[in-house]
Amino acid sequence: MYRIMSLIFFIKTYISIKVYQKYISWVHFFGDKINFKKSDEKILIVIAHVVDTKIDDLSYKLLRLKNCLDGLLDSFAHYDFKIVLLSKDGYSLNNFLPEYQKNIVDIYFSSQIDPMEVEYDTYDVFKKYKEDFDYFLFIEDDIILKDSWILEKNKEFNLYFKNINYVLVPHRYEFDNGKKYFIDQAVFYNQDSVRFKYLKSFGLKYNNGLKFCVFENPHAAFYLLNKEQVNKWVHSGYKWKYQNIAFGKLESAATFCLHENFIFFKTDPKFCSFYEVQHYGNKYISFPS
Repeated sequence: MYRIMSLIFFIKTYISIKVYQKYISWVHFFGDKINFKKSDEKILIVIAHVVDTKIDDLSYKLLRLKNCLDGLLDSFAHYDFKIVLLSKDGYSLNNFLPEYQKNIVDIYFSSQIDPMEVEYDTYDVFKKYKEDFDYFLFIEDDIILKDSWILEKNKEFNLYFKNINYVLVPHRYEFDNGKKYFIDQAVFYNQDSVRFKYLKSFGLKYNNGLKFCVFENPHAAFYLLNKEQVNKWVHSGYKWKYQNIAFGKLESAATFCLHENFIFFKTDPKFCSFYEVQHYGNKYISFPS
């Protein structure tokens, strides 16, 4: 009886393998040859990069810029893009980049006296190229993007809500010992729960329960605008330029000046990871000794 059962098991296994091999041959026969090409959509990427080159050790600053660039190259590999380093003469590490990165970036030196106000000039770079690109990305050099679907998510948001005034921005997180810490709404030390400061009553409902909310701190050191939104910004006259609106000069230059024209949304706290970027290092989650 044991031999008969073994023989039956062997025959069934043999037949299953042969069926699977036949399945593979079918897939091989009907497979289609695909020629990969970059999307026809063009993206202008402006990296705000201002570094005091007089400090002794620049390795940390250089490494974060390299990681920022690698994240962009990875995430937008299937798009046609242009990268501009928005900096200030004497405040850039572009000459220390590896060749593959150095060769793909253009430099735009701001005339701002105060390095903290350089990011206001993102407007000028976008305005210069507003007819040449479909999407316009601002990112600071300590932000790492790890999402090849970031543009598609942004487009879906704009398509679904159909309001030129709405801009979706990511939650920032830092990573330490295998754990994410979202930093923009509250700084916390290895806590499982934290109070998020946002308006529940002013939320946008999306598919599958996903929601977007207005938060106290919309700053993300990252935003992505389409051409229609950039034209709106250009035509506004930029009255909020140089205005210290909230949190500080840098945050006002990077984010809050745009509130002249736009309302920034982030995902509901339960969905932080849907639209997120990493803040390089652990500046905000330095743990007590």
